[in-house]
Amino acid sequence: MTLVKIWIFGIFSLFFCGTLSCHAEHFKLGSYAQSDPFFLELLQAALNAADGDHTLENYSLVRYNQARTLSELSHGQAPFNLYLTGHDKDREQTLLQIDIPLTKGLLGTRVLFVQPKSDAKINQVTSFEDLKTFTFASGTTWPDTPILKHNGLTVVPAPNESLPIMLARQRVDIYPRSVMEWERNKEALERYFKRGEILLNTHVILKYKSDLFFYMNKSDTKHAAILQQGLERIMENGVYDRMFKKTSNLQIALDAVMKHNPVVFELENPRLSKRVQNIPEKYWYQFPAKP
Repeated sequence: MTLVKIWIFGIFSLFFCGTLSCHAEHFKLGSYAQSDPFFLELLQAALNAADGDHTLENYSLVRYNQARTLSELSHGQAPFNLYLTGHDKDREQTLLQIDIPLTKGLLGTRVLFVQPKSDAKINQVTSFEDLKTFTFASGTTWPDTPILKHNGLTVVPAPNESLPIMLARQRVDIYPRSVMEWERNKEALERYFKRGEILLNTHVILKYKSDLFFYMNKSDTKHAAILQQGLERIMENGVYDRMFKKTSNLQIALDAVMKHNPVVFELENPRLSKRVQNIPEKYWYQFPAKP
């Protein structure tokens, strides 16, 4: 279902419906207990900005794994009609994706935890070719791993729990982690920081286009048109940016790393679909140019 079809259906439905119920749709977001409350607030703001008087309910997925969640939603069997998850080409085919990247692409931004002995060398990096002389630790099943390899970096895959140990024991030079997980990673690596085995490098950031999107059942074009309209409006009228700065943990992490004016290298993401590549640049975060 293309964006054009979603909008045509939405406009058609609103034009030919004169009852109040046509403008009062109910959205039920399936979410896990650990979900960032920022996204629920973002969703509510989008529904408030859309035409109509819509309601929102949070449905707990405590008894669901992600495979069941996606399966039931795609087959129209879910007790919720909306789900938030990372982009995936398969999900794009089986579900209806709302084409607004919810962190403006910052999900794909990586800060670098490094060995102390590598930190000074990384601070001298001026080109992406320079990074190819270092080794990177990455989770065996993480989406980062094939992306890093695709861009010509030397990657040592390992189970998640082994990665900081590999870095601390100097088996690799760099351990890239999402800026979205900044606080959690700092806490998890605290003992290594205290022993002087790991540092956060402030000179280099990696980024590739990736994000979280809202997904619905493919036939649910009415709700999709409403949500698309609302998200576009809060992106364009400044509401999103104000909410992001005020309530998102991501803003805290971003401020902490950007104050050092790092070099930002953009990686090509071979897993990115044409549909996501065609999302207008205004919906993606633009890092300031390094003077």
